[in-house]
Amino acid sequence: MLNYQPLFTIAKQIFQDPDLDTLFRRIAESATKLLSCDRASVYLVDHATQELVSRVALGMDSKELRLPIDGGSIAAFCARAGDELLIPDAYGDLSQIREGLVFDRSWDEKTGYRTRDMVVMPIKETAEGNLVGVLQVINRVDQQPWDEDSLILLREFAQLAYSALKSAQRLADMQSLKQLDRMKSEFVNNMLLEIRGPASAVASNAEILATVANNEKRNELIARMAQQAQDMVAMIRALLELSRVQSGEAMGDVVTIEMAREVQKQLLPLQEKAEKHQIELLYRAEEGVAPVRFDSGFIGIVIHNVVDNAIRYSKPGSKVYVGVRKHPKGALLSVRDQGMGIPEKDLLHIFEEFYRAENARQANIHGVGIGLCTVREAVRRFHGEAWAESQPGKGTVVHVLIPGME
Repeated sequence: MLNYQPLFTIAKQIFQDPDLDTLFRRIAESATKLLSCDRASVYLVDHATQELVSRVALGMDSKELRLPIDGGSIAAFCARAGDELLIPDAYGDLSQIREGLVFDRSWDEKTGYRTRDMVVMPIKETAEGNLVGVLQVINRVDQQPWDEDSLILLREFAQLAYSALKSAQRLADMQSLKQLDRMKSEFVNNMLLEIRGPASAVASNAEILATVANNEKRNELIARMAQQAQDMVAMIRALLELSRVQSGEAMGDVVTIEMAREVQKQLLPLQEKAEKHQIELLYRAEEGVAPVRFDSGFIGIVIHNVVDNAIRYSKPGSKVYVGVRKHPKGALLSVRDQGMGIPEKDLLHIFEEFYRAENARQANIHGVGIGLCTVREAVRRFHGEAWAESQPGKGTVVHVLIPGME
Protein backbone atom coordinates (compact mmCIF):
# COMPACT_ATOMS: atom_id res chain seq x y z
CA MET A 1 0.00 0.00 0.00
CA LEU A 2 1.33 3.43 -0.95
CA ASN A 3 2.26 5.93 1.77
CA TYR A 4 0.31 9.18 1.30
CA GLN A 5 1.91 10.98 4.25
CA PRO A 6 4.32 13.02 2.03
CA LEU A 7 1.28 14.52 0.27
CA PHE A 8 -0.05 15.89 3.56
CA THR A 9 3.40 17.17 4.54
CA ILE A 10 3.81 19.06 1.25
CA ALA A 11 0.23 20.38 1.41
CA LYS A 12 0.94 21.77 4.88
CA GLN A 13 4.15 23.43 3.68
CA ILE A 14 2.30 25.16 0.81
CA PHE A 15 0.37 27.22 3.35
CA GLN A 16 3.29 27.74 5.73
CA ASP A 17 6.14 28.63 3.35
CA PRO A 18 5.15 28.54 -0.34
CA ASP A 19 8.67 28.70 -1.78
CA LEU A 20 8.21 27.26 -5.26
CA ASP A 21 11.67 25.81 -5.83
CA THR A 22 11.61 24.01 -2.48
CA LEU A 23 8.07 22.71 -2.99
CA PHE A 24 8.67 21.49 -6.54
CA ARG A 25 11.82 19.69 -5.43
CA ARG A 26 9.97 18.00 -2.59
CA ILE A 27 7.20 16.94 -4.97
CA ALA A 28 9.73 15.46 -7.41
CA GLU A 29 11.72 13.75 -4.64
CA SER A 30 8.60 12.28 -3.03
CA ALA A 31 7.31 11.05 -6.40
CA THR A 32 10.59 9.27 -7.23
CA LYS A 33 10.80 7.73 -3.75
CA LEU A 34 7.21 6.54 -3.38
CA LEU A 35 6.95 5.25 -6.93
CA SER A 36 10.52 3.85 -7.11
CA CYS A 37 11.38 5.99 -10.15
CA ASP A 38 14.78 6.97 -11.49
CA ARG A 39 14.00 10.55 -12.56
CA ALA A 40 11.35 13.22 -12.09
CA SER A 41 10.84 16.70 -13.58
CA VAL A 42 8.49 19.61 -13.03
CA TYR A 43 8.03 21.93 -16.00
CA LEU A 44 6.10 25.21 -16.09
CA VAL A 45 4.67 26.86 -19.20
CA ASP A 46 6.43 30.02 -20.36
CA HIS A 47 3.67 31.68 -22.37
CA ALA A 48 6.01 34.35 -23.74
CA THR A 49 8.30 31.83 -25.45
CA GLN A 50 5.79 28.97 -25.75
CA GLU A 51 8.15 26.59 -23.99
CA LEU A 52 8.10 24.21 -21.06
CA VAL A 53 10.78 25.36 -18.61
CA SER A 54 12.10 22.95 -15.97
CA ARG A 55 11.88 24.14 -12.36
CA VAL A 56 13.34 20.89 -11.09
CA ALA A 57 14.87 17.96 -13.02
CA LEU A 58 16.05 15.21 -10.68
CA GLY A 59 18.69 12.93 -12.12
CA MET A 60 19.65 15.29 -14.94
CA ASP A 61 22.79 17.40 -15.26
CA SER A 62 21.19 20.40 -16.96
CA LYS A 63 20.26 23.26 -14.62
CA GLU A 64 17.41 24.36 -16.86
CA LEU A 65 15.69 22.54 -19.69
CA ARG A 66 13.55 24.41 -22.21
CA LEU A 67 11.27 22.29 -24.39
CA PRO A 68 9.31 23.96 -27.21
CA ILE A 69 5.61 23.18 -26.75
CA ASP A 70 5.34 22.52 -30.48
CA GLY A 71 8.39 20.21 -30.30
CA GLY A 72 8.72 16.44 -30.35
CA SER A 73 9.19 15.68 -26.64
CA ILE A 74 6.67 13.58 -24.71
CA ALA A 75 6.25 16.43 -22.21
CA ALA A 76 5.42 18.82 -25.07
CA PHE A 77 2.88 16.33 -26.47
CA CYS A 78 1.25 16.16 -23.02
CA ALA A 79 1.15 19.97 -22.88
CA ARG A 80 -0.55 20.17 -26.28
CA ALA A 81 -3.02 17.37 -25.55
CA GLY A 82 -3.68 18.42 -21.96
CA ASP A 83 -4.02 14.73 -20.92
CA GLU A 84 -1.90 12.33 -18.91
CA LEU A 85 0.25 9.87 -20.83
CA LEU A 86 1.27 6.42 -19.56
CA ILE A 87 4.10 4.97 -21.65
CA PRO A 88 5.16 1.43 -20.63
CA ASP A 89 7.81 1.16 -23.40
CA ALA A 90 9.31 4.41 -24.68
CA TYR A 91 10.98 2.66 -27.64
CA GLY A 92 7.83 0.81 -28.66
CA ASP A 93 5.03 1.80 -31.03
CA LEU A 94 3.53 4.78 -29.24
CA SER A 95 0.88 5.37 -31.91
CA GLN A 96 -1.08 2.64 -30.10
CA ILE A 97 -1.27 4.96 -27.11
CA ARG A 98 -2.01 8.21 -28.95
CA GLU A 99 -1.92 9.02 -32.64
CA GLY A 100 1.11 11.10 -33.54
CA LEU A 101 2.93 10.24 -30.27
CA VAL A 102 6.65 9.55 -30.86
CA PHE A 103 9.56 9.30 -28.42
CA ASP A 104 12.58 11.38 -29.43
CA ARG A 105 15.62 9.19 -28.76
CA SER A 106 18.17 11.95 -29.43
CA TRP A 107 18.36 12.92 -25.75
CA ASP A 108 19.14 9.31 -24.78
CA GLU A 109 21.75 9.09 -27.52
CA LYS A 110 23.32 12.35 -26.35
CA THR A 111 23.45 11.42 -22.64
CA GLY A 112 23.82 7.64 -22.79
CA TYR A 113 20.68 7.24 -20.68
CA ARG A 114 18.06 4.59 -21.58
CA THR A 115 14.47 5.68 -21.09
CA ARG A 116 12.23 2.66 -20.60
CA ASP A 117 8.89 3.85 -19.24
CA MET A 118 7.35 7.10 -18.09
CA VAL A 119 4.21 8.84 -16.95
CA VAL A 120 3.55 12.48 -17.83
CA MET A 121 0.84 14.43 -15.99
CA PRO A 122 -0.54 17.86 -16.94
CA ILE A 123 -0.50 20.39 -14.09
CA LYS A 124 -3.82 22.25 -14.03
CA GLU A 125 -6.68 23.00 -11.65
CA THR A 126 -9.27 20.75 -13.27
CA ALA A 127 -9.48 18.42 -16.26
CA GLU A 128 -10.87 21.31 -18.33
CA GLY A 129 -8.66 24.01 -16.75
CA ASN A 130 -5.80 25.89 -18.35
CA LEU A 131 -2.46 24.07 -18.37
CA VAL A 132 0.28 25.64 -16.24
CA GLY A 133 2.89 22.90 -16.42
CA VAL A 134 3.81 19.21 -16.65
CA LEU A 135 4.97 16.62 -14.08
CA GLN A 136 7.04 13.78 -15.53
CA VAL A 137 8.45 10.62 -13.89
CA ILE A 138 10.76 8.18 -15.71
CA ASN A 139 11.88 4.55 -15.29
CA ARG A 140 10.49 2.57 -12.40
CA VAL A 141 13.55 1.09 -10.72
CA ASP A 142 11.79 -2.21 -9.97
CA GLN A 143 10.38 -2.27 -13.53
CA GLN A 144 6.96 -3.04 -12.10
CA PRO A 145 4.01 -2.01 -14.30
CA TRP A 146 2.18 1.18 -13.47
CA ASP A 147 -1.05 0.47 -11.56
CA GLU A 148 -4.06 2.66 -10.85
CA ASP A 149 -2.85 3.53 -7.32
CA SER A 150 0.39 4.88 -8.76
CA LEU A 151 -1.48 7.00 -11.28
CA ILE A 152 -3.80 8.35 -8.58
CA LEU A 153 -0.78 9.33 -6.49
CA LEU A 154 0.85 11.10 -9.43
CA ARG A 155 -2.36 13.01 -10.11
CA GLU A 156 -2.28 14.18 -6.49
CA PHE A 157 1.34 15.30 -6.86
CA ALA A 158 0.38 17.23 -10.03
CA GLN A 159 -2.49 18.85 -8.12
CA LEU A 160 -0.09 19.80 -5.32
CA ALA A 161 2.24 21.39 -7.89
CA TYR A 162 -0.69 23.47 -9.16
CA SER A 163 -1.66 24.49 -5.60
CA ALA A 164 1.94 25.45 -4.82
CA LEU A 165 2.12 27.66 -7.92
CA LYS A 166 -1.18 29.39 -7.21
CA SER A 167 -0.32 29.88 -3.55
CA ALA A 168 2.98 31.53 -4.49
CA GLN A 169 1.20 33.74 -7.02
CA ARG A 170 -1.40 34.81 -4.44
CA LEU A 171 1.36 35.62 -1.96
CA ALA A 172 3.18 37.69 -4.60
CA ASP A 173 -0.07 39.53 -5.42
CA MET A 174 -0.69 40.24 -1.74
CA GLN A 175 2.84 41.54 -1.30
CA SER A 176 2.43 43.77 -4.37
CA LEU A 177 -0.85 45.13 -3.02
CA LYS A 178 0.71 45.74 0.39
CA GLN A 179 3.62 47.53 -1.29
CA LEU A 180 1.20 49.67 -3.33
CA ASP A 181 -0.87 50.45 -0.24
CA ARG A 182 2.28 51.40 1.66
CA MET A 183 3.43 53.69 -1.17
CA LYS A 184 0.01 55.32 -1.41
CA SER A 185 -0.08 55.84 2.36
CA GLU A 186 3.35 57.43 2.22
CA PHE A 187 2.21 59.60 -0.68
CA VAL A 188 -0.89 60.78 1.19
CA ASN A 189 1.22 61.56 4.26
CA ASN A 190 3.80 63.40 2.14
CA MET A 191 1.09 65.32 0.34
CA LEU A 192 -0.59 66.33 3.58
CA LEU A 193 2.73 67.43 5.05
CA GLU A 194 3.63 69.35 1.89
CA ILE A 195 0.28 71.15 1.78
CA ARG A 196 0.05 71.66 5.55
CA GLY A 197 3.20 73.81 5.54
CA PRO A 198 2.08 76.47 3.04
CA ALA A 199 -1.58 76.25 4.18
CA SER A 200 -0.63 76.91 7.83
CA ALA A 201 1.69 79.71 6.73
CA VAL A 202 -1.06 81.34 4.67
CA ALA A 203 -3.45 81.17 7.63
CA SER A 204 -0.83 82.52 10.03
CA ASN A 205 0.19 85.35 7.69
CA ALA A 206 -3.44 86.25 7.12
CA GLU A 207 -3.94 86.66 10.88
CA ILE A 208 -0.81 88.79 11.14
CA LEU A 209 -1.82 90.82 8.11
CA ALA A 210 -5.00 91.91 9.84
CA THR A 211 -2.96 93.53 12.63
CA VAL A 212 -0.16 95.12 10.55
CA ALA A 213 -0.45 98.78 9.68
CA ASN A 214 2.93 99.19 7.97
CA ASN A 215 2.43 99.04 4.19
CA GLU A 216 5.89 97.62 3.51
CA LYS A 217 5.35 94.82 6.01
CA ARG A 218 1.86 94.17 4.61
CA ASN A 219 3.21 93.90 1.07
CA GLU A 220 5.90 91.47 2.24
CA LEU A 221 3.29 89.26 3.92
CA ILE A 222 1.02 89.39 0.85
CA ALA A 223 3.90 88.33 -1.41
CA ARG A 224 4.77 85.46 0.94
CA MET A 225 1.15 84.32 1.04
CA ALA A 226 0.96 84.43 -2.74
CA GLN A 227 4.06 82.22 -3.02
CA GLN A 228 2.69 79.74 -0.50
CA ALA A 229 -0.61 79.58 -2.35
CA GLN A 230 1.28 79.00 -5.61
CA ASP A 231 3.14 76.08 -4.00
CA MET A 232 -0.17 74.43 -3.10
CA VAL A 233 -1.56 75.04 -6.57
CA ALA A 234 1.58 73.55 -8.13
CA MET A 235 1.20 70.34 -6.11
CA ILE A 236 -2.45 70.00 -7.07
CA ARG A 237 -1.61 70.72 -10.72
CA ALA A 238 1.08 67.99 -10.66
CA LEU A 239 -1.49 65.50 -9.39
CA LEU A 240 -3.96 66.46 -12.11
CA GLU A 241 -1.26 66.16 -14.79
CA LEU A 242 -0.37 62.64 -13.65
CA SER A 243 -4.04 61.69 -13.56
CA ARG A 244 -4.60 62.95 -17.10
CA VAL A 245 -1.59 61.21 -18.60
CA GLN A 246 -2.50 57.92 -16.88
CA SER A 247 -6.07 58.11 -18.13
CA GLY A 248 -4.87 58.61 -21.70
CA GLU A 249 -6.39 62.08 -21.88
CA ALA A 250 -4.71 64.61 -24.15
CA MET A 251 -3.42 67.96 -22.89
CA GLY A 252 -3.19 69.48 -26.37
CA ASP A 253 -2.90 68.57 -30.03
CA VAL A 254 -0.30 66.19 -31.44
CA VAL A 255 2.03 68.50 -33.34
CA THR A 256 5.50 68.55 -34.89
CA ILE A 257 8.03 69.89 -32.38
CA GLU A 258 11.61 71.10 -32.83
CA MET A 259 13.06 69.93 -29.53
CA ALA A 260 16.03 72.32 -29.44
CA ARG A 261 13.73 75.33 -29.77
CA GLU A 262 11.08 73.92 -27.43
CA VAL A 263 13.53 73.16 -24.62
CA GLN A 264 15.03 76.64 -24.91
CA LYS A 265 11.55 78.14 -24.58
CA GLN A 266 10.64 76.02 -21.55
CA LEU A 267 13.88 76.93 -19.77
CA LEU A 268 13.04 80.62 -19.62
CA PRO A 269 10.67 80.44 -16.60
CA LEU A 270 12.97 77.91 -14.89
CA GLN A 271 15.95 80.27 -15.14
CA GLU A 272 14.49 82.48 -12.40
CA LYS A 273 14.07 79.51 -10.05
CA ALA A 274 17.62 78.36 -10.74
CA GLU A 275 19.01 81.81 -9.93
CA LYS A 276 16.94 81.95 -6.75
CA HIS A 277 18.58 78.68 -5.63
CA GLN A 278 22.00 79.92 -6.80
CA ILE A 279 22.13 77.26 -9.51
CA GLU A 280 23.72 77.96 -12.90
CA LEU A 281 21.49 76.58 -15.66
CA LEU A 282 23.46 75.76 -18.84
CA TYR A 283 21.92 74.74 -22.15
CA ARG A 284 23.42 73.26 -25.30
CA ALA A 285 21.65 71.86 -28.35
CA GLU A 286 23.20 69.79 -31.09
CA GLU A 287 22.45 70.75 -34.68
CA GLY A 288 20.33 68.56 -36.91
CA VAL A 289 18.16 66.99 -34.23
CA ALA A 290 15.15 65.30 -35.86
CA PRO A 291 11.72 66.87 -35.21
CA VAL A 292 9.28 64.82 -33.11
CA ARG A 293 5.52 64.38 -32.90
CA PHE A 294 4.21 64.97 -29.40
CA ASP A 295 1.30 66.32 -27.38
CA SER A 296 1.67 70.12 -27.38
CA GLY A 297 0.43 70.30 -23.78
CA PHE A 298 2.56 67.53 -22.33
CA ILE A 299 5.88 68.52 -23.93
CA GLY A 300 6.25 71.50 -21.59
CA ILE A 301 5.36 69.36 -18.57
CA VAL A 302 7.98 66.76 -19.51
CA ILE A 303 10.76 69.33 -19.92
CA HIS A 304 9.72 71.30 -16.84
CA ASN A 305 9.53 68.25 -14.55
CA VAL A 306 12.97 66.93 -15.49
CA VAL A 307 14.75 70.29 -15.19
CA ASP A 308 12.82 71.35 -12.09
CA ASN A 309 13.80 68.09 -10.42
CA ALA A 310 17.48 68.74 -11.19
CA ILE A 311 17.29 72.25 -9.71
CA ARG A 312 15.48 71.05 -6.59
CA TYR A 313 18.08 68.39 -5.80
CA SER A 314 21.12 70.56 -6.58
CA LYS A 315 23.32 72.32 -4.05
CA PRO A 316 23.71 76.11 -4.15
CA GLY A 317 26.67 77.10 -6.28
CA SER A 318 26.42 74.01 -8.51
CA LYS A 319 25.41 73.68 -12.17
CA VAL A 320 22.60 71.97 -14.08
CA TYR A 321 23.43 70.98 -17.66
CA VAL A 322 20.56 70.66 -20.14
CA GLY A 323 21.26 69.21 -23.56
CA VAL A 324 19.39 68.13 -26.67
CA ARG A 325 21.15 65.88 -29.13
CA LYS A 326 20.61 63.48 -31.99
CA HIS A 327 19.77 59.86 -31.28
CA PRO A 328 19.32 57.01 -33.79
CA LYS A 329 15.68 56.80 -32.73
CA GLY A 330 14.89 60.51 -32.46
CA ALA A 331 15.63 63.39 -30.08
CA LEU A 332 17.34 62.88 -26.73
CA LEU A 333 16.90 65.35 -23.86
CA SER A 334 19.49 64.92 -21.09
CA VAL A 335 19.57 66.86 -17.82
CA ARG A 336 22.56 66.47 -15.51
CA ASP A 337 22.89 67.89 -12.02
CA GLN A 338 25.65 67.93 -9.40
CA GLY A 339 23.39 67.03 -6.51
CA MET A 340 23.29 64.27 -3.92
CA GLY A 341 22.78 61.47 -6.45
CA ILE A 342 20.52 58.45 -6.09
CA PRO A 343 21.43 55.17 -4.32
CA GLU A 344 21.53 52.16 -6.64
CA LYS A 345 18.65 50.43 -4.84
CA ASP A 346 16.40 53.45 -5.51
CA LEU A 347 17.51 54.20 -9.07
CA LEU A 348 15.24 51.67 -10.78
CA HIS A 349 12.20 52.97 -8.88
CA ILE A 350 12.40 56.75 -9.21
CA PHE A 351 9.99 56.75 -12.18
CA GLU A 352 7.38 54.86 -10.17
CA GLU A 353 4.31 56.58 -8.83
CA PHE A 354 4.77 58.08 -5.32
CA TYR A 355 8.36 56.79 -5.04
CA ARG A 356 11.04 58.94 -3.40
CA ALA A 357 14.66 57.96 -2.81
CA GLU A 358 15.62 57.41 0.80
CA ASN A 359 18.36 60.06 0.83
CA ALA A 360 15.90 62.67 -0.55
CA ARG A 361 13.45 61.93 2.25
CA GLN A 362 16.19 62.12 4.87
CA ALA A 363 17.41 65.45 3.46
CA ASN A 364 13.86 66.80 3.86
CA ILE A 365 13.72 67.98 0.25
CA HIS A 366 10.15 68.84 -0.74
CA GLY A 367 8.43 66.50 -3.19
CA VAL A 368 5.75 63.83 -3.41
CA GLY A 369 7.20 61.49 -6.04
CA ILE A 370 5.03 62.06 -9.10
CA GLY A 371 7.03 64.38 -11.40
CA LEU A 372 9.24 61.75 -13.05
CA CYS A 373 6.37 59.27 -13.14
CA THR A 374 4.41 61.79 -15.22
CA VAL A 375 7.42 62.19 -17.54
CA ARG A 376 7.75 58.46 -18.23
CA GLU A 377 4.00 57.93 -18.66
CA ALA A 378 3.80 60.83 -21.13
CA VAL A 379 6.76 59.79 -23.31
CA ARG A 380 5.68 56.15 -23.36
CA ARG A 381 2.39 57.19 -24.91
CA PHE A 382 4.48 58.23 -27.92
CA HIS A 383 6.70 55.11 -27.79
CA GLY A 384 9.52 56.99 -26.09
CA GLU A 385 11.45 56.19 -22.94
CA ALA A 386 12.91 57.84 -19.83
CA TRP A 387 15.73 56.55 -17.66
CA ALA A 388 18.36 57.80 -15.23
CA GLU A 389 22.02 57.30 -14.36
CA SER A 390 23.42 58.29 -10.99
CA GLN A 391 26.14 57.93 -8.40
CA PRO A 392 25.58 58.98 -4.78
CA GLY A 393 27.44 62.20 -4.10
CA LYS A 394 28.18 62.85 -7.79
CA GLY A 395 24.82 63.83 -9.21
CA THR A 396 22.25 62.39 -11.59
CA VAL A 397 21.54 62.41 -15.31
CA VAL A 398 17.95 61.96 -16.51
CA HIS A 399 17.45 61.06 -20.16
CA VAL A 400 14.22 61.43 -22.13
CA LEU A 401 14.09 59.90 -25.60
CA ILE A 402 11.28 60.93 -27.96
CA PRO A 403 11.12 59.05 -31.28
CA GLY A 404 11.60 61.12 -34.43
CA MET A 405 8.95 61.49 -37.12
CA GLU A 406 8.55 58.47 -39.37
